[in-house]
Amino acid sequence: MLRDAAKKLTPGQWLRGRGWNKNLWGGQFPDKKILDEITSAPVALSSKDGHLLWVNSAALQFAKIDSSTPDPQGGVIEKDERGEPTGILKENAAENFFDIIPRMSYIEKLESVCAAQDHLFKLGITGCGDCDEDRELFAIYNALDVRGC
Repeated sequence: MLRDAAKKLTPGQWLRGRGWNKNLWGGQFPDKKILDEITSAPVALSSKDGHLLWVNSAALQFAKIDSSTPDPQGGVIEKDERGEPTGILKENAAENFFDIIPRMSYIEKLESVCAAQDHLFKLGITGCGDCDEDRELFAIYNALDVRGC
């Protein structure tokens, strides 16, 4: 799924997503190297519980996070045995990261919601909830409702 999404990226665009489950990784977390093999574009993937962010090397470089970067208060930049960031940011380290990455445009969000809706319909799902804190999404949902999408 990530490989397919990465093929559709335009230059400078981030690959964003959410929903990966830390419990499916056998007690360990995934590593940035997995994402590095998929794309050289920056990647930021939130975990299903919202407490973790999995990023690749390009995203770490964009955020200027390296072996000398200290953990923020209330957060952890997970590092390997050599002290290099693994690509897992916990709690406030993940929250702080969201403050520095480029925001999605209204059109990108609208297209994303339309694509998600189409996917859900194909699965036979006709309703779902959204706990996202993005106020702009309410305007997007309303716009889709008004135009009958």
